Amino acid sequence: MGTDRAGCYSWDRLDNFGRSAESIHPEWQEIAIGDRLAAKLDGSEWWEVAALEPERFLGGRG
Repeated sequence: MGTDRAGCYSWDRLDNFGRSAESIHPEWQEIAIGDRLAAKLDGSEWWEVAALEPERFLGGRG
């Protein structure tokens, strides 16, 4: 999740600037509290992982 990864879970034309990952990238599978997920391609805005329960819940704060 994030514009520097696979995009957001939405329609590409709406949120992902027309691009999303088309396959699983192993390097993107690990995420931890405190990680930043880019909200803009230039990295000027992001979401911080605030809470995480793997495969169940991801909470972010902006």
